[in-house]
Formats: sequence, C-alpha cells, structure tokens
Amino acid sequence: MSFKNLIMLSVCAGLSACLPWRTTTQPALKIQVRTVGGSAIPDAQVHFVKMRVGLLTKVEPIELRTDSSGYLQLDKQSEWYLAFFAPDGMYSYEWFMCIEKDGYHSVVKNKLLRTKLPTPFTVTLNSAQANQPCVWNNSYPFGFKIDIKHES
Repeated sequence: MSFKNLIMLSVCAGLSACLPWRTTTQPALKIQVRTVGGSAIPDAQVHFVKMRVGLLTKVEPIELRTDSSGYLQLDKQSEWYLAFFAPDGMYSYEWFMCIEKDGYHSVVKNKLLRTKLPTPFTVTLNSAQANQPCVWNNSYPFGFKIDIKHES
C-alpha cells in the first residue's frame, strides 16, 4: 500500500469513525484426547461454542467427535466486518470447550482466547463411576460446567 493510500485511509477512518476490521471467529485447534495411560479415546464428544461478544451476544454451539485415533482438528475461520469506533461498535469472539465420554470425568476449557493452548493440545480424561455431561450456562457468566450424576 502506498503512503498516499495509507494517509487517505487514515483520514477517512478518522472522519467516519469506522474501518474494515478482520477478526478470528474460530481458532485453529488440534486436540488429542487420551486416557491417563496414554491410549486414544475415540468418539469422545467435544462441545465447542463460539460466542460473539458485543452489543448483541451471539452463541453458536458446535458438536464434534474425536476420530478413531482420539484426534479432532478445527480450522481457523475469520471474517471481515465494519467496525465502528464507538461504545459497543466493535465485537470480538470468545470460545469455550467441554470434552466428555461415558465412563470418564469430563474436562472443561472455558475462555480459550485467554488460554495459550499448544498444538496439538492433549486432553487427559480420568475414569469415572458416574456419567458427567457437559452443561452450557446460557447466561452471564457464560461457560460450561459439569453436571455430576450420582448413581442410586
């Protein structure tokens, strides 16, 4: 981009208080789900939630499963939008994840934006007596919790 075009873009952005803005809507993740002994856990259910935070909050749940090797891969997704430099004129995304499998303790990873996950990210599930389904809290504070079922 030439210097003249950069100056024009800056002037237009300053006068209009808006600018095209690119944001990540889904991070790139490679997850492997394992037992304590290191064995793969195939067909583990992965609840992934994309939440757009701004004037209007939008929650998009995505249900996924690990493959026969205990792996799951999400590709990065981004979008352009017109950002207004005013209160609540911009939005961002936050991500939440809960991994569950019958016979294992579920694992919750809330607010992935603030967590630096290695690639691949290994999740270790411990054996459990009771089923522990992931439950989404659809009001503030947003996030997953684990509903522990006691056998009677």
